[in-house]
Amino acid sequence: MAPALPSPVRDPSTIPGFELTTHILPAAYPRCSPDTPLPWASPPPNESREARKLRVTRMTKEVMDAKEMYERGCSEKANVGSEDVHWTVVNRYARRTTGGEKWTGRRGGVTLFCVHPLGQHKETYEPMLRHLLERAKYSLYHVEEIWSIDFAQHGDSGLLNASKMGVIYDHMDSVRDLANFFLHYLPEGGTETGSLPTHLARVTPNVTRRREEGGLRRRVVAVAHSQGAAYIPLVAYHYPGLISGMFMVDPVLYAPDADKTARRSAFTKNLISQRDRWPSREAAYDALKKSAWGAWDDEVLRVYVEHALTENHLGGVTLKCPAFLGAALHENLISREAWMAIPALEPSLPMHWVLPTPEESFIPESLVEGPWRRPRGAASSCSIVAGGGHLIVQTKPQEVARELHGFLNALYPSKHRARL
Repeated sequence: MAPALPSPVRDPSTIPGFELTTHILPAAYPRCSPDTPLPWASPPPNESREARKLRVTRMTKEVMDAKEMYERGCSEKANVGSEDVHWTVVNRYARRTTGGEKWTGRRGGVTLFCVHPLGQHKETYEPMLRHLLERAKYSLYHVEEIWSIDFAQHGDSGLLNASKMGVIYDHMDSVRDLANFFLHYLPEGGTETGSLPTHLARVTPNVTRRREEGGLRRRVVAVAHSQGAAYIPLVAYHYPGLISGMFMVDPVLYAPDADKTARRSAFTKNLISQRDRWPSREAAYDALKKSAWGAWDDEVLRVYVEHALTENHLGGVTLKCPAFLGAALHENLISREAWMAIPALEPSLPMHWVLPTPEESFIPESLVEGPWRRPRGAASSCSIVAGGGHLIVQTKPQEVARELHGFLNALYPSKHRARL
């Protein structure tokens, strides 16, 4: 039976000029990820400091051992994907049309598709999008529609799939979930489609076949950040024509010979240690504001508190993607596969990288080599945003909007500017 939306319906006018609706679709099936139930649950609320230290150390070792066995193909689960049905939740922001709107001199429209990092959620782009659309009023491009996805463990998708998540996650499932949406569920008509049902209808087999062979009949620019930016090149590699442009914010891409074991172990331990429950959203905001999250743009942080958290059956609020589940998500394979796929992409496919300064770099290889891995003459560009660190979308949404605005303007130049 198809599930209902797990979170309350939001104000449809959250982004001015667009109508927000939320939709559900079946995730790619069957899964690449095996059935590996989590061997632990959330810690008790009265856990002592010593017990917490022992638990974090034990859980980190269990996660690292399980992932190493799986990635080496030594796990008995290595070739057995889950047959549980998973669900994907997406937001659609469709432009409201009025009789007075004119787009003189503009060459068609563009659909943006937003892909979040690990630990984030589909709404994290909303502050950046508001800044972008303010700039877009005086642009050479026209954003017709925006989609944003919650991956399997995250946001509202995570609530629907909570009982099916395990200690091992094969990130090719995220790539497949993206392709599944583009091939089977993205409506044909864009904003001309009008309102859509909560449960998106599957397009016809003929439409899917046409998309597999010749791509989409609309321009889709992927806006992807961190680990999410490792998925998009693989979608473009396997299905040329689905993506018309790629805007990559500090992608997590590793060279095949890079050894990230120590770094991944540290990240895993840090995530398991993180707090993921609070007495209320107000308490969560106050606590996060005093922590590393305090570096975030305040609007982005408030969006996080509102949409990355949910009510806990024990009282208070908790992350939709709990800390111990987020810790199980760090892996190396998909980042290496994306690294190798980038030079093989169609040279004419536009790709823009937004990176932090060398001092703030999360992935040194991306900064030094990433943008230049494509052949000479390929449609690649790069810009640096200082002071934002790795989570640039969260810390510097206005600056990211500025870079995306420039990328879109360069993609769709026109001989005639819009006239008032």
